Amino acid sequence: MCLRLLLLLLSFGIGASGASARDLPAVFHSSPHIELGFGGDRLTRGYSNWRHQYLDVLIPMAERGLLLMQGLQADRFASSDQSLGATYAYPTRAGILSADIALSHQPVFLARDVAGAAWTGFLPGGVNLLLNARRSRFADSETMNHGIGLEAYRNAFRFSALATHSKLEHRQSGWVRRWQAQWFGETNRAGFTYASGSEPTMLSPGRLTGADIETVQVDGVFSLGSGYALTTALWRSRQGEFYYRTGIQLGVRISF
Repeated sequence: MCLRLLLLLLSFGIGASGASARDLPAVFHSSPHIELGFGGDRLTRGYSNWRHQYLDVLIPMAERGLLLMQGLQADRFASSDQSLGATYAYPTRAGILSADIALSHQPVFLARDVAGAAWTGFLPGGVNLLLNARRSRFADSETMNHGIGLEAYRNAFRFSALATHSKLEHRQSGWVRRWQAQWFGETNRAGFTYASGSEPTMLSPGRLTGADIETVQVDGVFSLGSGYALTTALWRSRQGEFYYRTGIQLGVRISF
């Protein structure tokens, strides 16, 4: 499951239910929306800062699933890349199956193409099994990720633990452990994420290497009324001994 779809599902609460018309996870019955936003990272140790702008279009189709389309413009390492992607998620009585793809034309630092699949399996007691796999092909390298984890819902809260194994060109590999906690209000959402471990890190265009990372993030969705919402995220990340990133993202979500 792509990260942006996961964040969207979390913003509505996936829940631990089957896929009948009455108990579909809320996001599949939500209103279509578009989200426009921008963000940036301040890097240390002489690296230039990063910027990005994005556009998301979410089309829920109830029992027929949902479609998320994404456009990204990113500026890093004194270069600009663009990508287009799409994710389709289909609910069943046993869980949610999703597949995603993203393409970038002649990229400098983004992946040339990305393909992934994920399964969120409903277990008893408000617990879900999380499984995912993704391959990313860059101009001169390739990464493979496989993840497994659990999530649990308790009243207005969600807790999850996910372990992801990353492999770079069949040579370097490592694990990242990610813990999340989310609160769901009637119209507002807030979350906290902590991740640590080892994964591929880009040092410059065409130069990926394994690095020990540590990331802390807080994010939220806040209703502005009349079908509008503000989405926010703040993070601090250590990329091995190479650099630190401190970032912010702001978006406006418009429902129809």
